[in-house]
Amino acid sequence: MIVDTWESFFVATVGAGAALAGLIIVAMSVNVATIIKIKSMPSRAGATIASLLLIVIVGATGLIPGISNMAFGGVTLAFTLIVVVLYWRTSVIGFQNPHGHLREHVLRAVFSALQLLPMLIGGVLAFGTWEALYWVAAGFLLTFAGATLNAWVLLVEILR
Repeated sequence: MIVDTWESFFVATVGAGAALAGLIIVAMSVNVATIIKIKSMPSRAGATIASLLLIVIVGATGLIPGISNMAFGGVTLAFTLIVVVLYWRTSVIGFQNPHGHLREHVLRAVFSALQLLPMLIGGVLAFGTWEALYWVAAGFLLTFAGATLNAWVLLVEILR
């Protein structure tokens, strides 16, 4: 089975995603009072953690022995759609929030969409082919980048 050749990738990303999610939760607790004061930050924090949990869940699903294309695609698609809804909510709150410039909100919304689009494509394509794993891998990497950027904002930028 082709998914078996991805075992090392899934093990590495599941571990990294879980560790980063845990560190972000602990680190955000230091700034929780400031995060709560800024209207868009709690939803941004939640979406960031959810995106890392998406990597953990999809990666762990890929490690299930004998998993079918359909099951892997279904899990990937279902959990990605949940994270899409969370980022959509964050974007809506951000556009309604008077903090920051419109350009910043647009860029954040576009980057959120770009990081999740490969996961959506991978989830759909996985119903028919394991080649979808390349899309999922791209989504993982973009999600790591997006979560790291959001973590920086939640931990450092909000204190400026």
